[in-house]
Amino acid sequence: MLGLLREECACPVVVLLAGGYGPRAWRHGAALCSWIVTGSSALDVPMELELPLDAYRRLGHMLRGAGDRRARRRDAESDWSPTLEEVAGTLIGRETRFLGRYSRHGIELAFEESGLMDRLRDHGYRDLRLELDLADPLGHLLRIVSDDDGPLVLFEVRLRIDRSLLPGTEMLAVEWLLIQDAGSRYEMTRPLLPGQRHPGMGLLRDAAAVLIVVCERLELDGVAFTPSHYHLARMSHPAARFADPRREGWYQAVSRAVGHLPLDEAAAAVHAGRVRDEATGEAMAWEPSLLVIPVSAELTRRLEDPERLAVEARVAGQLHPRLKGAGATPEGGG
Repeated sequence: MLGLLREECACPVVVLLAGGYGPRAWRHGAALCSWIVTGSSALDVPMELELPLDAYRRLGHMLRGAGDRRARRRDAESDWSPTLEEVAGTLIGRETRFLGRYSRHGIELAFEESGLMDRLRDHGYRDLRLELDLADPLGHLLRIVSDDDGPLVLFEVRLRIDRSLLPGTEMLAVEWLLIQDAGSRYEMTRPLLPGQRHPGMGLLRDAAAVLIVVCERLELDGVAFTPSHYHLARMSHPAARFADPRREGWYQAVSRAVGHLPLDEAAAAVHAGRVRDEATGEAMAWEPSLLVIPVSAELTRRLEDPERLAVEARVAGQLHPRLKGAGATPEGGG
């Protein structure tokens, strides 16, 4: 709207702030002022800094005290009672709880109470069901499926507790995470991010917050996953860091070249090989590597160790990536 007013007339405009108050809310106004003055929205608000952790922590405490009462009420009103398969699995010693702790019923209750299911319904999905697969050796799988026009997989995550990824730690390993608006045709009007078949649903922050709260409840050291593309690492920083400090330095160097671009443009530039080493001219191709979100104090200290930070800074300083083609700036090269 402001762009239209700028093009069509020179009339005065008053912008009033309303709602969304918080310690970081000023950045939204700052980004707008930057666009008005310079024509650039480079002051993007990094969504990863605003994980709704407190909300999910409160939900966890609330359910722990009132879950049994609500479960009894919901059992009388729905088909969420334990299934015959779950009962049989318990009797023969087969795993029936997600990550060894969470029942299918408890997960459904948490998803409803947190509002996550309502947010899926806001996208037009009404006939929703939750599936669990606890038999795969790669990890336990949780899936939310819509049967409105389906079945359509909207949310899918495969998790396991791993003690070998980082020596001396117990991590929540994310083997697979998918959040997609599978029934949308939004991709016809806006380019998808690399690796996407459907657009996202704006739930990544919530998913990350839930995983962190799970780590806290299970007393795990952190969340670990291997991002297949640059944009997943960018959306996870600065909360996350690469386990290999040299890889973290590489990421920081590449981000210098594309950090001024919106997420989709930056991801496309890295994916297309437009970020090149100034010394060799070769594309700085993305190589998946283990990324860690620390939760425990010990793992946080390890990732902030001065010797490790020095390695990151040295590698980042030795690399001189340049962005070629559209979107390049004097700071980013080209």
